Amino acid sequence: MPDAHAERLQSSCDVLIVEDEFLQAREVGQYLARAGLTIQIARDGAQALTEAKRLHPKVALVDCNLPDTNGFLVAKGIEEVSPQTAIIFVSGRVEGVPETLLRSTKARAFLNKPLPLNILRSAVLKLLRNIDVGADQVPQERGWLLSGIGSSRSLKTIN
Repeated sequence: MPDAHAERLQSSCDVLIVEDEFLQAREVGQYLARAGLTIQIARDGAQALTEAKRLHPKVALVDCNLPDTNGFLVAKGIEEVSPQTAIIFVSGRVEGVPETLLRSTKARAFLNKPLPLNILRSAVLKLLRNIDVGADQVPQERGWLLSGIGSSRSLKTIN
């Protein structure tokens, strides 16, 4: 069985963006690329699973509402083919997402759309720093990370 740390080092993609809205995916991708990150975009769940298996991304930004499936099923599939990938969910409808569903995944955060790009970048960079140090040496924080736009939920843990 391959060593998870060795797999992290072999990753050819920092961030897999799973988003069916082309302009939003491109904007997020370009913003993160300016921070020096390697980016791959998947437009639906099937493509996301193919890319995750091929690239073993360090972080996956997963939209909850995709044309062929929902983001929670995609996240579970990513966890199976690339277990070291940290998941961040993004959605414009945060109020309708049950916490039990979030707890059933290994998601590290949930961001509300519209995405505040500076907060998104900070969250991704923090996850990447933790991954580079080694997950076994860093506490695995999980929680809501919201800009306050369109949601009454506040920052809280989902552990």
